[in-house]
Amino acid sequence: MISRFLAIDPGDSIGVAEFDDEGTLTQRSKIKRSYFKHYLDDRFNPDYSQISDVIVENFRVFPGMEYNFILNTFNVVRVIGFVEAYCHINGAEFHLQEPNVRTSAEKWLGFNYKSHTPDDKAAHAHGVKWLVNNRILTVEKAIKDNEEYDQRDH
Repeated sequence: MISRFLAIDPGDSIGVAEFDDEGTLTQRSKIKRSYFKHYLDDRFNPDYSQISDVIVENFRVFPGMEYNFILNTFNVVRVIGFVEAYCHINGAEFHLQEPNVRTSAEKWLGFNYKSHTPDDKAAHAHGVKWLVNNRILTVEKAIKDNEEYDQRDH
């Protein structure tokens, strides 16, 4: 299956989800930051995929949170900037999406985590939300695709 849409949850561990032309989930995984450029090189290889749109979770430091980030090297911001530049160089549309946007998609997909949603599933939820908002995918199809994906051998 050829991937067309790529959703990314940036950070030290990078969650990725790939979708085909119809918005069907084709792959969901976690990538180490040290391997991420190789992953993108593979995904932007025309023999493998035809990535047209990349959806990335945005990052913000809200008032009162600044003390949590003292001495932080902000790898998440570095990943976002790298992906934006990579998309520009390779002709893909770059879309930032706020973190709270994925909440409704997590509910649709049955992702019920008390604290932190795993990075691959966060990317999946971001992709689903963007695809639904852009009328490429329906909520019903997203739910069915997720159930089928979970039943496949990975």
